[in-house]
Amino acid sequence: MKRLSALIIILLTAGLLHAQNWQWANPVPQGNDLYCTVFVNPDTGYAVADFGAIVKTTNGGLNWTQINSGVSSLAAICFPDANTGYAVGGYGTVIKTVNGGASWVQQVAGTNESLLTVWFKDVHTGYAAGTKGTILKTINGGNTWTAQVSGISSRICSLWFTGVDTGYAVTYQGEMLKTTDGTTWTVQFTSNEGYSFYSVYFTDTNTGYAAGFDNFYEGGVILKTTNAGTDWFPVYETPWLYLQSVCFSDALHGYAFGEGGLVIKTVNGGNDWSRQATGVTNWLNSGFFANASTGYAVGSGGAMLKTTDAGITWTIEAAVTLNDLHAVFFADGNTGYAVGYNGTILKTINGGSEWTAQASGTTGRLNSVYFTDANTGYAVGCDNVTGIILKTTDGGANWTLHNIGALYELNSVFFISPETGYIVGGDISAGIVMKTVDGGANWSLQAISQDDLLSVWFIKPGTGYAVGANGACMKTMNGNNWTTLYSGTQAHLYSVCFTDINTGYAVGDNGTILKTTDGGNWTSQNANAGYTCLFSVHFLDENTGYAAGIAGRIFSTSDGGTTWNKQYSGTWNHLFSIRFTNANTGYALGNSGTILKTTDGGGVGIHETSPLEGLLRIYPNPTRDKFTVESASFSGKSYLTVTDANGRQVFDVQSFRNKTEVDLTKQPSGIYFVRIRNDKATEIGKIIKD
Repeated sequence: MKRLSALIIILLTAGLLHAQNWQWANPVPQGNDLYCTVFVNPDTGYAVADFGAIVKTTNGGLNWTQINSGVSSLAAICFPDANTGYAVGGYGTVIKTVNGGASWVQQVAGTNESLLTVWFKDVHTGYAAGTKGTILKTINGGNTWTAQVSGISSRICSLWFTGVDTGYAVTYQGEMLKTTDGTTWTVQFTSNEGYSFYSVYFTDTNTGYAAGFDNFYEGGVILKTTNAGTDWFPVYETPWLYLQSVCFSDALHGYAFGEGGLVIKTVNGGNDWSRQATGVTNWLNSGFFANASTGYAVGSGGAMLKTTDAGITWTIEAAVTLNDLHAVFFADGNTGYAVGYNGTILKTINGGSEWTAQASGTTGRLNSVYFTDANTGYAVGCDNVTGIILKTTDGGANWTLHNIGALYELNSVFFISPETGYIVGGDISAGIVMKTVDGGANWSLQAISQDDLLSVWFIKPGTGYAVGANGACMKTMNGNNWTTLYSGTQAHLYSVCFTDINTGYAVGDNGTILKTTDGGNWTSQNANAGYTCLFSVHFLDENTGYAAGIAGRIFSTSDGGTTWNKQYSGTWNHLFSIRFTNANTGYALGNSGTILKTTDGGGVGIHETSPLEGLLRIYPNPTRDKFTVESASFSGKSYLTVTDANGRQVFDVQSFRNKTEVDLTKQPSGIYFVRIRNDKATEIGKIIKD
């Protein structure tokens, strides 16, 4: 699926070149999805990513720098020699470098189709291929390209040549094509098993491998040929997980990469495969071995992995974490903390320029963090189905775990003094408010809501608000008794923030932004967000505020919410938390370890349109069993998939048309991601199962 999403991003980012006022703090130099990597030697390599990004390393992945490509979308890259390279992308994009990537020049390909794969046998002769069966060829180093007749109309995902004129192409529809003269292509193999192929690799003129997905059996598959493609037979299958890329370091030793951090290895030419531990759950879209022992893999969320022992162990490059980050809090202008999935706690002492991981003592999901002073802080979340509270008294060097022993997901924490604090959350049937008056030593249940509570905020001691699922809103005026307020919406509200005793904001599903000016009567504001899900809101003063959400969306207001402007974040990664430490300095955190920082208030608002501005609706959200996916943006045949937080596909529809029901009854509680896609667009959403 991620090979397909390369096309999606190509289409989404075409024409969206802006000065980026939000910069990457993790991963570095960028954290957008990486789709293809290639190395010219064990130390020097390249990878291409969303938004036309090209990254390069000259020290074996220890450090990476981002290069300005001058284009807005790239899907594949290759280097026929150390200095000469080509990259391809959306709307016929082809760019070339002759100085090792220092500068790139755009070439005229003569097509508007998206190009997803590129292959050069030498600096002169090369091929590019992509959507609608497009195959292009150049014999003069890309100065001119000529279209070839492929005889198919499906998406070509990968090319491989075993000689100057002998080459192979594989498609998303399970076709394999071959040319023996570099001009005429014939279909060698058409899948009757529902295969989708994303990668092809040959170790010699006769022996080749194709990796992809078996849609009939719902599992990854590798096929092998030993007679130059005349016959293909499966040598590996795995349930659920997609395989995106296959490569070999020699005739016997090969690797395949895919969904959920999957890496598999063969040492006998594909007869047997074994899974390698990577420690990540990101989609791995591309792998490359520079020699027998040194290999690299890249994937979603800017994931970069490296092995120096032939795949036995893999290390994460260029990131302190790739886990989802759910919340951020700054104790002062320099000292901040971020928490997230798998017990992740990060700390910065230099205003977010560098982050270090702290030992939390838990593998649970941490949803919120709050510090009462430079040393004392709290993080809350859930370990499986049990709520957890962490506390530190030494600035995060050590954290102690308090397991409350109840079926509560703890979603948000807020302290009004060193002793007095509140936590909101919920279980399978209700929302809860808990309070401590002794610095977290003891917590008492204060209130129960009909719906799960997701965010809490106090504007002064005694006066606080909580919001949550199905438009839930509660208020206390004495810090002890809570009353239910009418929010005027059934949308789930994920975040609440107040600027004074009367003025507050709440954000949630479907682009919902609510405002109150009297401490409780809410009115809807127009954020021009369409159906964008907003996860976090933060105001600096009565006029200046920010909201962040799905697919990298950041909105800002300078007039108290009367108007909202979209800011250019430079990513499609979901943003779960946004916080500013002063008028200019802010942070946005999200999935795959995303940390963005701005030092100019995020820049001026922009007005950008893309297929992600569609009308995606997911309801009810959260759900306990079934939910409905609806979108008016997809009138033709489209594909719907639902994956869990680890990237495992739990549901798919091959012919989505406007509306369908998804059943998660047999799935565990947690976060699931919804993707609808076709040849022209994609929409991405999130569903929480209680």
